[in-house]
Amino acid sequence: MIIQSNIEGMQAYLNFTKIDSAFSKSLNKLSTGLDIPKPGDDGGLYAAAADMENLYQEYTVGAKNVQDAAGFLDQVQTHMTEVNDLLGQMDELAQRAATGTYTTFQRREMDKSYNELTSQIKINLSNARYNGISIWNAQANRTLSVVYGEKQFLKISSQNMTTASLQITGHVSTAALAATAVSGMASGLNILDQKMAYVGAAIAGLQSKVNTINEQAMNEKSFESRINEVDFAKEMKTFTSLQVVMQASNAMVAQSNMRAQMVLQLFK
Repeated sequence: MIIQSNIEGMQAYLNFTKIDSAFSKSLNKLSTGLDIPKPGDDGGLYAAAADMENLYQEYTVGAKNVQDAAGFLDQVQTHMTEVNDLLGQMDELAQRAATGTYTTFQRREMDKSYNELTSQIKINLSNARYNGISIWNAQANRTLSVVYGEKQFLKISSQNMTTASLQITGHVSTAALAATAVSGMASGLNILDQKMAYVGAAIAGLQSKVNTINEQAMNEKSFESRINEVDFAKEMKTFTSLQVVMQASNAMVAQSNMRAQMVLQLFK
């Protein structure tokens, strides 16, 4: 009986370390819920899963960004609706003042109301805000960039709105001025209708974009899940088997070491 190198003990211990390593990996998978919890387990698939998770996060944030943009345009549409109501009242006053059945005094009173409505539109246009950002720019259309998945950009415009762009004339104090105002109101209401149609279409487009981005995010998450989420039923079966084998392997290490004790009995 040769025990100096204890070959059997060394072999039993080597087998035990292999089983112990596999047991630790299985335990790590079950505790994290990940099939590849560390880069060292499978560098390529770990990197692919990380990329999918990053894309999922980008699309998730992108959907929120697009929803914020839709909220911005909702605010634009709200103010446009208010301006449209005010223009409708001004148009009615202009048409009445242009009619020959009213006195000069009555037209002057109408003119006061007309000018007050003009002031309200100016206040509406100048004070319109979304998250502290002015909705309209007096010089040009206000354009916002919206970032969504994979660093993609889209641009939305709030459509420039001023009393001049809506062709609002100054007074209806005389029949002639009122007749000019009626013509301007018709053009202004038509322009506003076009702008409202543009904004409405843009909102619908953004809502569709949100749905598309959410689907893309779901696809990325599904891909990442297939790569990196552990199959608990399968892994639990492996874990239980490794527990049994590890206990047996540990017992064999102890058994092989007992051989030395048996040899020592010969010297008694």
